[in-house]
Amino acid sequence: MDRLNAATTSELFDEPILNKINDRRGFIFSLLKFKDALNKEVCSSQIHKYGILALAEKHIILPVKFKKWHYGPFSVELDKELTNLENQKIINIDRQDYGLYKKHVITLTTQGKREIKKDKSIEKINHKLNTLFNEYNDNTASSLRNYCYNAFLLKNKNRSSVDWKSERKAKIRELNVVCIDLIHSFSNALINENKKIIICTQLDYVNTLISKAIPEIDEVVSGVILNNAESYLSNWNRILMLIDTNQQNNRIIRKIILENRKIFGFLNYFAKEYGIYFSVFDENAIIN
Repeated sequence: MDRLNAATTSELFDEPILNKINDRRGFIFSLLKFKDALNKEVCSSQIHKYGILALAEKHIILPVKFKKWHYGPFSVELDKELTNLENQKIINIDRQDYGLYKKHVITLTTQGKREIKKDKSIEKINHKLNTLFNEYNDNTASSLRNYCYNAFLLKNKNRSSVDWKSERKAKIRELNVVCIDLIHSFSNALINENKKIIICTQLDYVNTLISKAIPEIDEVVSGVILNNAESYLSNWNRILMLIDTNQQNNRIIRKIILENRKIFGFLNYFAKEYGIYFSVFDENAIIN
């Protein structure tokens, strides 16, 4: 465990800065500009999916909240912003009804393109979102929806509520076991006592959040918690595996620790923001 002892207390405990975008319109403009440059179609449902992925995977804080709706993750605030932009003739929404599903295709008007050109904040927003946009650039609206359903364990129309709740509860139990095993491993590890306390306390907190991600709360909210908690626990298991090898992995271990600090900081912020849990870690949350 010498390699873990090499990590400073600050590396294990200090909250990294979470990126933040305060401008709902800027977020929409940024996506439309990106897609327009590639001559690619944008549907309203994609805007909601990119929003939840920016939050849940890239840990970029947006001035909106998400919940489960007809086609997966949905934000009332983003929906209202799209309506405002349409009313102001900045975007055009082509509402296409195919019976089994509806498709709202969004395009920038001439005025909208002028607005984006003169908005100096868009480049800064683009910088924060480019990785996300490029990562999912080839996804259609339906493939993005399917990805979100799988990533956040959402119930689709073909699943019964009984089966979905059973699957969600099984995932919670699975992660609880992984978390308890990790706490046991670090409790018995030959590492500095203060670092041991920090790691085990944080794992215990994450375990509490996992237990609160019950099917009775919003599917998207609980899904985001479980998705991030699973990544957090997986990272600690990776660290344990790297420590057991004979290779010099200090740099890799430090990188994973930093990644976990970001996930932990996000989980702490998210749990408080959505009223899931208030903890002793709240004072450490830092958002930029």
